[in-house]
This record gives sequence, structure tokens and C-alpha cells, in this order.
Amino acid sequence: LNMCATPQTPDVKLQVGLEMRAAAKTVSSTQTLKKASVILSKTKTQPRQTGSDRSTDEIIIGMTLDEVIQFITETTIVGGTFYIASMEDEGKAIFLLKECIKRMVVCALVHSIWYYTDFHKHIGVWKTSEPRTHFIFTLKTMWIVFLYMLGKYATEKFLCIKATTLEFIVLYQITEEHIGERLASLLRCGENNSTMKDALLAVIIFYLLDLGRYVGHRIGHAESVWYRKFPWAHAHHHNQVFMDPLLNFMSPYVHFAAIGTYVPCGVFAAFGYERAARWAWVASIFPTLTQHMGADPLPWLTRINHYYFYGALPWISLYHSYHHLHIVKSGNFGNTSCLWDYVFGTVTPESIYHIEHGEPTPRIKKFFADADKLERHFVKNLANKNRIDLS
Repeated sequence: LNMCATPQTPDVKLQVGLEMRAAAKTVSSTQTLKKASVILSKTKTQPRQTGSDRSTDEIIIGMTLDEVIQFITETTIVGGTFYIASMEDEGKAIFLLKECIKRMVVCALVHSIWYYTDFHKHIGVWKTSEPRTHFIFTLKTMWIVFLYMLGKYATEKFLCIKATTLEFIVLYQITEEHIGERLASLLRCGENNSTMKDALLAVIIFYLLDLGRYVGHRIGHAESVWYRKFPWAHAHHHNQVFMDPLLNFMSPYVHFAAIGTYVPCGVFAAFGYERAARWAWVASIFPTLTQHMGADPLPWLTRINHYYFYGALPWISLYHSYHHLHIVKSGNFGNTSCLWDYVFGTVTPESIYHIEHGEPTPRIKKFFADADKLERHFVKNLANKNRIDLS
């Protein structure tokens, strides 16, 4: 260092540089040999553990204690749901089983149509065919839809609501007996609520449930326990990069975003605003389907949504495609609009680039360009993920 600090001729500088490089290699090699000798000594001195040596994780019927606890938890949740259904009504458990199987078949059929028509190459956001590994994995994990239907039933049962495509019904009402006559007169719906008032209130409820879904969705991504562990395991939903409209059903048992939808609609309906709550609920179904389409057939509408409405329009198919792209930073958490992503600064930058330039960034284009490389990527990325708990 002292030699380099003083003025030297070019030849002397070159010689000093070569000597320093050689010295660095010698030090590095010496350290590497020391580390290797330590590893080898540990390997020789420590015998392989057998079943009797595992004091921390005792083997029980071929599983560790943690695995047994997890198995009991999963069995209790699934079996308990069917038990509750059987207690509700005779034949309800059989009806629930049939609904689960029917929804699995429909979801598998829709995804197969998307695959065999090569939808993602002709119309999709990434303009490339879905890798066969991705398609086979999706069909193999259709049991997630089964768990979703069980969770939907259990959540609605717990919240005392019943929701279908065109109906949202609460099984209770909040009256003056619960909150007093004075509060009830202020908060309860009047007997003759006008259509215009209900329409305005439906818009308010829509963006409240949009906020609830945004918050619930961010919670689902916030911690590993919510993202990977059953009964939440939102990571199952994100194994899907090449989407179809029914991908919403591939999220096992409890999804916080669903609760964020139910609660605002349920509260307003419980105060007597059933019509406004139903309109907001039905309106939320459209972006739920289109966000998972895997394509953006109306890019002009997406640009209007970005430039003039800050994501507030319920047209977010391109935004959500980037939410499912695992090679970019997690963002675009909105499920019915991206308004709250703009408010809280969680819009994925690559999706903004796509909107403004009409195509993905060069890095993303390169990722999807080579079909063989993409196939190998998903072979590696989806390995060992066909299981109920991903923690």
C-alpha cells in the first residue's frame, strides 16, 4: 500500500499490481484449505444419526413430532368442516362434497381450455405458451380447489352470511336491541331507501371492501406463517404464473382477502342496506374473474386507469399478472382495483413500464423468450410444492 501511495512509473505499478494479486490468491487459497479441512474433520468425527439418536424430533409412525401435529391440525380442520355441515342439515355434508368435486372439475376444464388453445401465446400478457410442466402441476394441485370450497363454507358459516354469484344474505340484523334506539335511528336503513341512495352507497361499500381485500392480501404476503402454512398457505395461489379466470379458487381454506370482502358487505347488510351490499358484492365478482384472465384485451382501458384514475377502475388484469410474476418485487395487492396500491405506493414498477411502453421490460421479455429455458425453470421452481403445507 505504501508503494502504491508513492508516485511510480507504469512498469513499477504493473509489477506491484501483479505481486498484490498473487498475494491475494495465496491468502484466499490458504483460507479455503483451512475451511475444507475443518469440514472434513467434522465429517470424520461425527457419525451418522440413526432413528434412536434423534432426541429433538422423535419418530412417531414414520413422522416427526412436528409433522404429526401438522397432520392432526389438517385432519381436524377438514374433518371438522364436514362434521359442521352434517350437523347443520341432513345431507349437507354430501352436498358440500359434491360441490367441491364439481368445482374442481370445472376449474380443471377451464385451465385445460386455456392451455390447449394456447391462450397465453396468442392473447396473454407474456406472449408465450404455458410450459407443460406448469400445466401438469396445475392439474395435479386441483385438490386446493377442494380445500377452498370447504374454507368458503366454514368462513360464511362463521360470519353468518350466505354468498352466491348474484346474492349476498346476512343471517342476522343489528337493531335497536343491540345498539340502542338513538344509534339505530342514525345507522339503520330507512324503510324507503331510494335507488340512487343505494347506488351511491354501493360504490362506497365497493371501495371499502376493496380496501379490506387490499389489507387482507398484504397480510397474506407479510409473514411466512400466513403465506406458506395451512390453513392459509397463500403461496399455493402464487405457484400459478399462467393464469385462468377461475384461479381465485386455488387458494386453500382461508384467504384474508375473502374476509376483507365479506365483512364490509356483511356489516352494511346487517344494518338493513341489503340491496346496496348485494350490488357491491356482485360488482366485486367481475374484477375477481378478469384479474386472473392472464391477458389484457383492453390495454387502452388499462392506460386510462393508470393515467387518469390512479388504478381506481375495476380493470386490473395486467396489474395482477405482474402480482403473480415471481421474478419481480411483490406488489399490486389490489384485488378489485389498484387504487390502494397507488395510495400506499405498492404498485409494481415493471407493470407501470408495461402500461406506458406497451410491452414488458427487456429483462422480463428475456425471461419468457426461451421456451426450453422457461420449461427448465418451472421444473425447478415447482419441485416439491405439491403438498398441503409449504413452510
